[in-house]
Amino acid sequence: MANLEELLSPKNLIILAVILAALAGLFGVSVFKEAGTGIIVKSQESPKVYELIPGYSSHSPRCEYNPDRLYKGYFNFYWYTKKGTSTYNWLHNYLKKDKGYSTSSSWNSEHCKIEYVLDKKTDSGWKTIDRWDTNWVGPWRLTDDCGIAYDAYSFSSSPLVKVEEGIYQIRWLVKCDGSSRYGYHQFEVRSGDAPSCDVGAICKKKEYIVCDGNKVVKKIKIYRYNSVCDCEYVETKKEVLEVCDYKCEDGKCVPRPSCDVGSVCKTTENIYCSGNDLMKDTIYYRYDENCNCVKAETQTVKLQTCEYGCQNGACLSPPPGYCGDGICQDDENQITCPQDCGGPTPGPVCGNGICEPGETWENCPQDCAPSPTPIDYTPIIIALVTVGAAAGIAFVLYKKL
Repeated sequence: MANLEELLSPKNLIILAVILAALAGLFGVSVFKEAGTGIIVKSQESPKVYELIPGYSSHSPRCEYNPDRLYKGYFNFYWYTKKGTSTYNWLHNYLKKDKGYSTSSSWNSEHCKIEYVLDKKTDSGWKTIDRWDTNWVGPWRLTDDCGIAYDAYSFSSSPLVKVEEGIYQIRWLVKCDGSSRYGYHQFEVRSGDAPSCDVGAICKKKEYIVCDGNKVVKKIKIYRYNSVCDCEYVETKKEVLEVCDYKCEDGKCVPRPSCDVGSVCKTTENIYCSGNDLMKDTIYYRYDENCNCVKAETQTVKLQTCEYGCQNGACLSPPPGYCGDGICQDDENQITCPQDCGGPTPGPVCGNGICEPGETWENCPQDCAPSPTPIDYTPIIIALVTVGAAAGIAFVLYKKL
């Protein structure tokens, strides 16, 4: 394969991309879309780590250390690909062949190396100011806090390069046993002094615990130093602390209640008048979520409509001495108030086929039969008395003889 400076010259990038795409199946060359380039800026205080955007990627830098905030100084460059990407897996297939292969430490690869070219833009085009290569591989990259994360393959940083203000381009070509991938990125370095703060570093955190559905969640608001060293809000992270069995309130899990929430725990009744209607309210009390017996709902029914009015939860009685009140008063009788005292007893009705009291054959032969003629026993009684007297006298005379 041609040397890197020719292969990745700005004039040939478009033509080269077309050629490499056509020959990818033959030579195994492709563009990196899942890798990044980092810059380590050496300063008197401490190294400052920057992350550049890959030339063929759409993602943004995770750190405030980005190309818009670079200042002249001494730089080291490094390249990385994160674990889980296809680029990482491609590289892994070659690195695992190395005897010193490790996922947690650095080593010299026998099968893979990376070539770098650093260009600076001039009036006449891009000018190469440095180039280097390395086969030293380590498992580190940038974290969200601009620290080092040990979940990536990374080719170690370049020699220390002095970079003045201007527009630059870093190009790389990774080769592994004949298969290769490449990428690039352009960035600007400004003149002047770098900010006095650690740009991009976390300057403040605010934590608060809230409920998110049935989960207890800790939200962390993160503030970072911007390019003018103001501490500004950047993002909010969320961490689930606990999943509640019942529910979450005010940032805490609420235990499941011991009572039957919603069931009736008490009822009361109230009978009252509404106009001439006698009404009844039934008040239901139910257990709330804290097992308190609280008033829930009221059911209202009409018992009756009072004829003489309603007062103090009862129907009024009719006024006393009133004909029709069911009581036969002293000044009432069967004639004046038959409703209360009853009417007069009706007499016999001749002709109704019933021989009623007061009716005889003589005054109502239609209803009553004639009486039979009585037998006169007086002569018989006199004769018997006479015979008995004569017999008594005869018996007395006989005794005297």
